Amino acid sequence: MNKVYSMSDYQSSTADQSGPYTIALASGKGGVGKSFVASSLAICFARMSYRVCLIDLDFGSANIHTYLGMVPHGGGLTDFIKDRVTDINQLMLPSGINNLSIISGNNDSLDMANVTEDEYSKILAAIPKLSCDVVILDLGAGTGNSTLDSFASADLSLMTVTPEPTSIENAYRFLKSAFYRKLKVSEHNAGVQEIIEEAMDQQNQLNIRSPKDLLNYLNQNHMYNTQEFMRELESFELGIILNQVRSGRDIDVGKGVASISRNYFGIPVRYLGHVAHDNAVWQALRKKRPLLIDYPASPINNQFFAIAKLILGPKAKKAVV
Repeated sequence: MNKVYSMSDYQSSTADQSGPYTIALASGKGGVGKSFVASSLAICFARMSYRVCLIDLDFGSANIHTYLGMVPHGGGLTDFIKDRVTDINQLMLPSGINNLSIISGNNDSLDMANVTEDEYSKILAAIPKLSCDVVILDLGAGTGNSTLDSFASADLSLMTVTPEPTSIENAYRFLKSAFYRKLKVSEHNAGVQEIIEEAMDQQNQLNIRSPKDLLNYLNQNHMYNTQEFMRELESFELGIILNQVRSGRDIDVGKGVASISRNYFGIPVRYLGHVAHDNAVWQALRKKRPLLIDYPASPINNQFFAIAKLILGPKAKKAVV
């Protein structure tokens, strides 16, 4: 459980495995800059000469194109769900930035706000067929099963958090829901569904207050093969990115969230770094232009590239400026 995997580990150890490296970004609540972080990381990876596809899975409020200065055009996930397009690669739209494409959530359809689990599963099953190196999933807010499944199934699951009590509280709630969802759908959970359901109630009579408590309870009562499940959880790579930082004390909050999460879940959680508050962010958004393109002097540029290099590992390609 001490091993922390990076993209370079993934590529070298799975050379015979097809499909891109997937990164899912979630947040416990809206307004924390999740889409801004997703689009900025996508630009960083693209500038490192990786072929990147950014997918907007925030159905009902799909707007990732705005952060890249794009005007919505062409098809979107609606066309794939409705079988108007059978090859998901046909949905990849050039962003105007070398090596970076997007797949739009296509929010022109009101039905996209109510995508079924089967439709969502169809999208996730097609992602390994994308012709690119890195896929970034910009997930919607909330704790729906489809959102939790896509978060937990990615090669790297990232939480965007701000140093605000409500953001931190909702981040813990989201991570807890993702953990329990992964436990519920595990092939090793036979016979413990009722215990899991009861544990999800914070006021349960079993005195289970955290996912770590749940695993200990099941293990002590010989109801569950926790070793098997812990091995499965080794693939659940979690990272924390702190956004809108204004002080050194805020930076400590990010490190604290990762530390508490490690103790709470009993699995590794990495603090990948912070992104400072900068008025250039809203100025770029008002102009509908990418900050990393229009404001190269902003310290945020270096902060995002530092995070990107941590994600990619020691074999990260040199950025092309």
